[in-house]
Amino acid sequence: MKSHPQILVGTPGRLLDHINRKTAKLGGVKTLVLDEADEMLNMGFLDDIEAIIAQVPDQRQTLLFSATMPEAIKRIGMKFMTDPEYIQIKAKQLTTDLVDQYFIRVRHEEKFDALTRTIDIQEPFLGIVFGRTKRRVEELARGLEARGYRAAGLHGDLTQQMRSRVLDQFKAHEINLLVATDVAARGLDVKDVSHVYNFDIPQDPESYVHRIGRTGRAGAEGVSVTLVAPNEMDYLRAVEDLTKKRMTPLQPATLKEARIGRINGAIDTAAATIKGLNPAELQEQVNQMTSQFTAEQLAAGLLAAVAGLDKQNAPV
Repeated sequence: MKSHPQILVGTPGRLLDHINRKTAKLGGVKTLVLDEADEMLNMGFLDDIEAIIAQVPDQRQTLLFSATMPEAIKRIGMKFMTDPEYIQIKAKQLTTDLVDQYFIRVRHEEKFDALTRTIDIQEPFLGIVFGRTKRRVEELARGLEARGYRAAGLHGDLTQQMRSRVLDQFKAHEINLLVATDVAARGLDVKDVSHVYNFDIPQDPESYVHRIGRTGRAGAEGVSVTLVAPNEMDYLRAVEDLTKKRMTPLQPATLKEARIGRINGAIDTAAATIKGLNPAELQEQVNQMTSQFTAEQLAAGLLAAVAGLDKQNAPV
């Protein structure tokens, strides 16, 4: 910052901290941008934003960007602008046609089983699971790990170092399921996210738009699945009214269907394991096993082990 950068990017709180410490001077700013403007102008950030704007010259260009712009937020934003122009892209539909949207109606206590069985069948390349609270995210991440998935949680209570580590693991495909709150996933741009799972349907329908926008990016196709309890159907209808698109209902998968899904997903890994082995190094153990079991039994055991069938129904 001492070298006078052309562009300064920051969260409101951190930027205010620098202003107060006199390490950031905004007297020469010509363009002010509020990204995720609906979040920046809600009551939680509004005071910080007003304090920052007070440090910026009146003669400037102000730009607000957001996937959603509720009327109340638009009115607040216009307070900081002169003769603003409102530009809306793809006005008729908020969600991309590249995302196939499904919902599963299931009781609260059956949601976790429905989630894991759906994951087993769909085999997401990279998936994000959304929970409503930090505690829910931690519980879901632990539960998914207990059932053999490569999962980790992301929420606001993690240190910046931990958040960066989890995101790096996700981008490097060391984990393939990221469990997150809305706040943690705002602005998250990771290539190749194939699936979004809403364990908790958002009470604010506009949050749904941000969530499913994590997939179906840059021309790639994506899938979103929302788990809805019977008493949450009104939230689902509110989302559909906003997106102008009806979600397709899915039947909860049975345990048998999920087991087959897991096995199918394990075939390539099992084949790679076999190709990487030299049976001669294990001849004594191989002879012992082949004397007790048929080839079919051994292949079934290998697939079950690679697929982690013993963890599939672990109590959570």
